[in-house]
Amino acid sequence: MLPAYACAILRCASTGALFVEERGADAPVAPSRLTCFGGKRERDETPLDAVRRELVEEMGWRPQALRQVVNL
Repeated sequence: MLPAYACAILRCASTGALFVEERGADAPVAPSRLTCFGGKRERDETPLDAVRRELVEEMGWRPQALRQVVNL
């Protein structure tokens, strides 16, 4: 069974810096918190596809490569 949500913590390949999302105070979920990038997975969407879609929606960025490293 696939998870209902999928998210990503991004790491810069050259510096190792981690990137997370700082939610706005008016955000409906986790306001004023640091979170991973992502959201609810759509029907018949893989977790990696969900993360790719969410990154485009939230950041306007389409990564060249993503790798799943943990499954919670």
